[in-house]
Formats: sequence, C-alpha cells, structure tokens
Amino acid sequence: MFRANTSADSFARVLVPARGASGDPTTSGGGGGGALLEIYNAAGTGEKVVIALPASGWFAEDGSPQPGGYRYVAHTRDDPVKRLAVRANHIRLRAGGASFAYTLDEPEQGAIALRLRLGTALPWCASAPAKSGGSPPSTTLYDHVDRFIGARNTPPPAICPPLP
Repeated sequence: MFRANTSADSFARVLVPARGASGDPTTSGGGGGGALLEIYNAAGTGEKVVIALPASGWFAEDGSPQPGGYRYVAHTRDDPVKRLAVRANHIRLRAGGASFAYTLDEPEQGAIALRLRLGTALPWCASAPAKSGGSPPSTTLYDHVDRFIGARNTPPPAICPPLP
C-alpha cells in the first residue's frame, strides 16, 4: 500500500490532467494513455519492478473536461496492481499478491522509491526511508526480509531518485 499527499508541498503537487491531455490515462493512442508504475530500491540494491497499467483499466471520476481524478482497477484478481487513484494532491495505490514481482528479500531495503507516469506526462516521484522507532532509534523492526514500512510524511524528492 502506498499513499501520497502533496497538499503541503509547493513544488511537487499532484495535479489531475485534463481529458485528452498527454497525462490522461484513459485515452489509448498518440496523446498518452495508460500509465507506467516503477517501484525500485532507492538505496542501490538494483531491485526494480515496472508495471504497465493499460488505458482499458482507467476511468475518470466524473464527466467534466477537468475531472476530479482518475482511477485504475485491475482487470483480474491476479493483476499486481489492484487499485490506483489519482486526485488533486493525492495518490493511493494498492498492490501485491503472487504476480507482484517486487521482493523484500534483502536484509534491509534502506529506501524504496516509486515513479508513476500517466500517459506521456512527466512522472511523479516518491521515496521513503524505512521507518525508525525505539530508544535508541532503529529501523530493525520496520526494515528486514519480507517487511518494509516507510517513514511517514517523507517530503517528495527534489528530483526522482535514479533508476537502477
């Protein structure tokens, strides 16, 4: 699960693209369409998963020329991305299952990044280090094999972390 809220950010806001614009994920053809989701280790382990989200899974939340948001719903129960919603200043993602190829098999992940490109528009990026807790503070409980919980309220990066 991933959630982003950019309402407090001045430079990295999530903006909903207009219908027919290059970032409209519902169109199929030259103007854009669909989306590309990249999830990768931002700490340098080299792990990366790329998931295409076809235009046929996307719909606008309303019929206006500037919709309030777009939603993606999986075609089958086995799809790696179950749901994805893009609204002004918000992205919500639910992914997982056997077909979700990103593994948490390293002793530590360090940081995980996400890059989402709707159509052919510029991507949105997020990166979070592992959550820390305890006394003295440690990431041990939140970052180990088969578990990663990212730190909350991590500001968006000024530039997308480099892809592996």
